Amino acid sequence: MQENLIPANINIADRIYRVQMLPEDEQVVRQSVRIINDKLLSSKLRYPAKTCRIIYLWY
Repeated sequence: MQENLIPANINIADRIYRVQMLPEDEQVVRQSVRIINDKLLSSKLRYPAKTCRIIYLWY
């Protein structure tokens, strides 16, 4: 099973995470990352005076 995993660099909240996933899960993972980053960006725009760490704690 280990040999079927593919490596990927995932960027969440301006941090890079190195993960391994099955090839058939790659699209779902990338869509999830996009949704997470979109929500964080909308929160940053909605609450510009808040620090990023406070916004991240809300999620």
